[in-house]
Amino acid sequence: MRGVVGVWAGALLVGVGTWGGQAQELSGTEGLRLLQQEALPRWREYEQQADRWVGTAIYQDEVKRANGKQSRRRSRYVVRQSAVGGVFEHYLEDYEPWDEAGRGDFAYGVNSRYAFWLEKSLSGSKGGGGWQLRMIDEGGEGRSFRGSESDFSVWKTIRWMKYRGIDVLGKTLPELLEYQPFRVVGMRRVSREGRELWVVDFECPHAVDKPPPYFVQGGTMMLDPAGYWTLVEGRFRIQDIIATGIMEIHIEYRVDNGVPIPVRYYQTGSRSNGTNFREEFMYDWSVPARPLPESEFTLSHYGLPEPVGVVWERRTPVYVWLLVAAGVLLTLAVFFRWLARRLRRGLSEG
Repeated sequence: MRGVVGVWAGALLVGVGTWGGQAQELSGTEGLRLLQQEALPRWREYEQQADRWVGTAIYQDEVKRANGKQSRRRSRYVVRQSAVGGVFEHYLEDYEPWDEAGRGDFAYGVNSRYAFWLEKSLSGSKGGGGWQLRMIDEGGEGRSFRGSESDFSVWKTIRWMKYRGIDVLGKTLPELLEYQPFRVVGMRRVSREGRELWVVDFECPHAVDKPPPYFVQGGTMMLDPAGYWTLVEGRFRIQDIIATGIMEIHIEYRVDNGVPIPVRYYQTGSRSNGTNFREEFMYDWSVPARPLPESEFTLSHYGLPEPVGVVWERRTPVYVWLLVAAGVLLTLAVFFRWLARRLRRGLSEG
């Protein structure tokens, strides 16, 4: 973990150091207009691209608190989605100290009939125990799972994992652009390794004691206009009801058919209460050869009974249709053979 931490810090310092080479500057009003006219349509297109992805993410973090306590965690996330539903699974692989982990494996799912929340105990997270139903939201998206003051939903959670290329610590760039306190201070164009990027300075002052919570108060972010205006790096001022702080992020991508797909996401932070932390996500996204069926997003998929009154139409297996077709062809063959014999007998008698 310490080696990875060094890489994180180095990557962020190198990134921030290259932001000085200005080639063009825009005022706040001009910058906002550019984002609205050029960036926003590309962000919407990027969301549509990301909605097609399925895959996994490996998460590691390290937290150091002012009282000297430290914790480390490693988790694996699995995300599956199609037009008819989706699931978000979390598997806790390691936590130090384990007895302070607090929460083990969990899964959120949504389909056309209901949303569900599953959990395993901490002991079950280490290889034993089955899924247990925590809550169900019939006809909904799981908005009731976190209470009325939260903007949580299963769909939002699934997309949060896949929209990291356009996410600013809890709000996507389209959401941030429409957020009333958000204000562009200025923009400047910079060159990095042959790429033309835009650096956006912004302010976002707002109260942090009103739901739903959002902690970013302002900062600087670097966007790639040639790559759907995705986020490359950022440095943000944060505040919650306990402390203030600084958070920095750096995102690495691979390009597939012109679409930048995140492969690594680094985040470091320090807070005024003495807490320091580092996080890393490593992603493996792909587009499935065919859309996933709705059965992937049901309680039955996890070995649990369906809610009362919910009956899924079972699709007839392909082999059954093949057997039916073979039977029809055999029947036709027998019929035509009988008909040919009858015609031959009639001709011979005539």
